[in-house]
Amino acid sequence: MEQLNKSNPFYVKACIRLFLLALIIFFAVEGRELFIPLTIAIFRSFILLPVSQWLEHVHVPRALAIFISILFAILVLGGFVFFHLYATAKFRRRSFRIKNKNQRKG
Repeated sequence: MEQLNKSNPFYVKACIRLFLLALIIFFAVEGRELFIPLTIAIFRSFILLPVSQWLEHVHVPRALAIFISILFAILVLGGFVFFHLYATAKFRRRSFRIKNKNQRKG
């Protein structure tokens, strides 16, 4: 009866902790296809929360405030993508001109 009340030896505790650590790492690696988008969604919700709260403070209904904040985020992200693509296309056009100019000289 006294043996049941004794705590487990150190090596048993160490094995259990290592096994749990291995399980956590395994689920983190295998679940990254789920965890990465989930983490990005959580960060986006943290970013959009103040916009939505401000719209609600201005007496916009909650559902409409959420829709407007998401639409605003899509427009901002679309603007960044458009600017990046436009700048990349402009850079490519200029680099082709410089390349052609150098080939004619050489």
